[in-house]
Amino acid sequence: MTTSTTFFVIYNNTSRYGVEGLRPRVMWTFDKTIIEAAAFEMNRRGESLENMAGIEWIEDADGNMTPARNLTYDEVLALSIENLGDDGRMYTTFATDAAGASAFIETAEDNGMGDEARAIVEKFNS
Repeated sequence: MTTSTTFFVIYNNTSRYGVEGLRPRVMWTFDKTIIEAAAFEMNRRGESLENMAGIEWIEDADGNMTPARNLTYDEVLALSIENLGDDGRMYTTFATDAAGASAFIETAEDNGMGDEARAIVEKFNS
């Protein structure tokens, strides 16, 4: 059985360069959900985490292109977070321990969402 890592997140679905600008939101989510969301986006655009990481593609014996090496799980998660924060968007994760919760709330306060962040932390910890 694989355990999931949970994160507090401050995110924005639209670009800071768009008409609406940044309108951040807060939530908590699992590492697997972050990876799935990034994979969905990248598949729609025809991109890959391997390309983001600069990994070379090689042709195997059957003529198929495969990455020269596999990404580690930590690399997949970090690249997924980076992808979800690209194009002027915001996607910042925080650990769910006491230090992470404090940083999450502080950063949320800087973005006008302190009450929402405190409510999420309280609910998460109950």
